[in-house]
Amino acid sequence: MPSPQRKFFYGWILLPLCLTNTLISNGISISFSVIFVSLLAEFGLSRADLSGIYSLYIFVFFCGGALAGALLDRLGPRILIPSGALLAGVGLYACGKVSSPYQLYLFYGLITALGTCCISWIPNSVIISNWFVRGRGLAMGIVMCGNGLGMLTFIPLTQYFIEWIGWRGTFAVLAVIPLLSVAPLNAVFQRTRPDEREAMGYGREAGKEAQFRETGQATPGAPRLWTLADAIREQSFWMMCLAGMLNPLVTFSLTLHQVAFVVERGFEPMKVASVLGLMGIFAMVGRVSGGTLSDRVGREWSYSIFVGFAAMAIFSLFFLNPERSWILSFYIVLAGLGMGVGGAMFPPMLADLFPGPSLGKILGITSLFAGLGSGFGSWFVGYLYDVTGSYAWGLACLISAVGGAVTFVWIAAPRKRRWGGFTGPGKIF
Repeated sequence: MPSPQRKFFYGWILLPLCLTNTLISNGISISFSVIFVSLLAEFGLSRADLSGIYSLYIFVFFCGGALAGALLDRLGPRILIPSGALLAGVGLYACGKVSSPYQLYLFYGLITALGTCCISWIPNSVIISNWFVRGRGLAMGIVMCGNGLGMLTFIPLTQYFIEWIGWRGTFAVLAVIPLLSVAPLNAVFQRTRPDEREAMGYGREAGKEAQFRETGQATPGAPRLWTLADAIREQSFWMMCLAGMLNPLVTFSLTLHQVAFVVERGFEPMKVASVLGLMGIFAMVGRVSGGTLSDRVGREWSYSIFVGFAAMAIFSLFFLNPERSWILSFYIVLAGLGMGVGGAMFPPMLADLFPGPSLGKILGITSLFAGLGSGFGSWFVGYLYDVTGSYAWGLACLISAVGGAVTFVWIAAPRKRRWGGFTGPGKIF
């Protein structure tokens, strides 16, 4: 009998689609760091008060991940992601109509955050983890390049629109983007799992796939399907939660304050926006390289190397001034390579540790800790500036947080339970 033709793997369509989702969601997040400078000038608030808007946004963004993960399992991405795009668009449009900066706590900090969390890393991480078994780290790195593309495009684009039509008009432009791109594309093309198209995950054999679905157990040596109840009994789960709290604390604190920090050091705002936008190029390199390296040498080693770059970048800011402008280039390269690499590597690490249909819920719970860390860090760095008149103490705290995140990842030890290398359950509380 003739051999059956090899079907086209639908995951190749989902890769650029999920990349687009992360690009738009991160672009919406990163744009506030540019608008932040305009809001400081117009409303005259303290940095702690104004940072509180972004802190609430990030807190809701990550904590909403628990809801997004559950809704993804219940509604599917073809409903969840377009609905999130609509909600984000409404929130952003309302931001341009505020009469008081405190109204931004509602429209940006709550409504926009709930919308973007439904189109960002939680649903896209689950989708890609379901579709890609072999090369999961690389696939996730490609999708998370959307974060780098968001920096590259939205930082200078936001500053351009601010200078052209003001910060209110800029919010209106940002509102249109997810409505015209994310909503229609995902409503038509998105799929949660390979079996929705009678396909199987990339790198998984047909016989193993069938047994995996029917019995909950693959061939000997492969991991069982984990439930959330199973995961929360594991030490490795809580170590990943703590690491997941510290990693975004660093990333989003820098995201919010880096433009204001560099402008304060004597650089022109448009130049700062254009130059910092280049960080996105190196962020893409970091995410793809970090994901690829983690498939080869282990998640822990790769994560340690790349967040080490971020720590070096933060340390370099202590010495930045117009006479040493070359340090800004040094910062852009290393911060781009290291910042946010956790966003590309935490989902594969959790997928290695706790594979199964409950991955969305597991990611959602860890996202609660990410919300606590990022929300507190963004506000606390601004508070330390108001108290001391300098970002020095805030930068020192961020470097310490990097060290803590690396330590917790090594204790969690995802290397011990990679696909094909499962050795049984870890320590149970």
